[in-house]
Amino acid sequence: MSHAAYILLLGIRQAAPGTRLAKATVSRLKETLIKTAAKVSFSVRKVLVELADNCPFAYEISLI
Repeated sequence: MSHAAYILLLGIRQAAPGTRLAKATVSRLKETLIKTAAKVSFSVRKVLVELADNCPFAYEISLI
């Protein structure tokens, strides 16, 4: 299970080339992406993720 999570985080890192997260370690990705609070809303056709206004990695998260 932990190997699958590691592979998933590596794929997420590759999804944001040219950003601060492109060369981040797996532990940094975990702290930045998984532990980020967000409001998630679901509609019929899309999922809306709302981050706080002062989220330092909002741009990188929007790319993923």
